[in-house]
Amino acid sequence: MSDDKAADAAPSRAPFLRTVWRDISEKEIKNYLTPIFGTILLFMLGQLVVHGFTSVHSVFNYFALASLTMFACIGQTLVVLSGNSGIDLSIGALMSIGAAWGGALSGGTTIGVLWAVILIGTIGAMCGLLSGASVQYLGMPAMVVTLSVGNLVNGAYLAVTKGQPAGTSAPILKTIGTENAFWNIRWILIIAIVCIVIIELVLRKTKYGKSLYLVGTNRNASGLIGIKTQKTLVMTYVLAGISAAVAGILLFSVVGSMQAGMGNDYTMLAVAAVVIGGTNIAGGKGTYIGAILGAIMITVLTGFLTVIQIPEGARNCIKGLILLSILLAYARSAKLRQ
Repeated sequence: MSDDKAADAAPSRAPFLRTVWRDISEKEIKNYLTPIFGTILLFMLGQLVVHGFTSVHSVFNYFALASLTMFACIGQTLVVLSGNSGIDLSIGALMSIGAAWGGALSGGTTIGVLWAVILIGTIGAMCGLLSGASVQYLGMPAMVVTLSVGNLVNGAYLAVTKGQPAGTSAPILKTIGTENAFWNIRWILIIAIVCIVIIELVLRKTKYGKSLYLVGTNRNASGLIGIKTQKTLVMTYVLAGISAAVAGILLFSVVGSMQAGMGNDYTMLAVAAVVIGGTNIAGGKGTYIGAILGAIMITVLTGFLTVIQIPEGARNCIKGLILLSILLAYARSAKLRQ
């Protein structure tokens, strides 16, 4: 009897495990190959040029730097998955204002940092709500709306601070951004790992995540089966705004100083990472893990171009060409051609 019970119990688990593995292997691993092998190739080339490029300290340093792009990818991944060729162009501006005002609002204390996160997150939520409502209820193009919101945020920031933010950084921010939790692993990398787990669980296991994939795949059909498409899409922009604004505070913790427009570059870096990670620009297909791998590849690419002493302008051109090539490759998909 005990053997029979064991036999009955084993099959009940096996199909579930096989289903999970089959889902990952067939739908996702192919998308991960480009950033994985690209990163490995860049590390190999870097080691040939500069001894120590692949040292343990160097590798984990690149991972820590990639964390900033990973945070920017949270909102960008959600918006792209929502479909309708949506790209959030306000992420960089929200990161800039989060970095500048987050540090200033912290007041140099840990409690101040918590209040700064709440206030900056509220600003991001309001900006996301403005973008989402404009796109969904007014029918405005997502890129136009988010670009306008980004300009609005930058303008408000300059009007209030006159380009010279002031404030005292809390010691905890410096600890998060620059110090190791243990071995060669920085606190900011640990935060990034926690975010990866949370976002993937949200996308795979929650009602919102499943609704987001369905809406991105076919908005009309998802509405017919009872999904509140407009609510889902507006919520997506709100979450993107919150994540981008709070990511700005983490950016400040790494840089350690307040500068105007310090987060602007992360708009296109996030787009590039999401696309390299295999997320379909047309929506409905992709994972946050893919965006993470894309962020690591872009960070290592930037480091490689830096160590071989390529000028900044040329580095941007090279990264732009790589992104364009990948976009052209993904443009061959049937859905995007339609």
